[in-house]
Amino acid sequence: ILSDPTAPELAEAAELCPTDAIQPRPAQTEDGEEAAAPEAGPDGEAAGAAPSGWRIDDPKCIRCDVCREVAPDAVRIEDRFLALLEPTAPEPVA
Repeated sequence: ILSDPTAPELAEAAELCPTDAIQPRPAQTEDGEEAAAPEAGPDGEAAGAAPSGWRIDDPKCIRCDVCREVAPDAVRIEDRFLALLEPTAPEPVA
């Protein structure tokens, strides 16, 4: 989980990630929609919208900890299965 998806160290972590799991988040408009890609420039290539930070593609992540070594304040581990173990309130008996 990224605790700071805008941390500048994440760019280096993305370069070092062996599975390309750290990916730029697309730029978003003010209402939260993904911004449209800009028109192609004079050289024929689109510049692309500036990313609004970074994200981790969890299925690609192999938990190698490179990102946490490079950006320890931006990345934290969160147990995906912990919520399944937390006690829940019993169902009321009718």
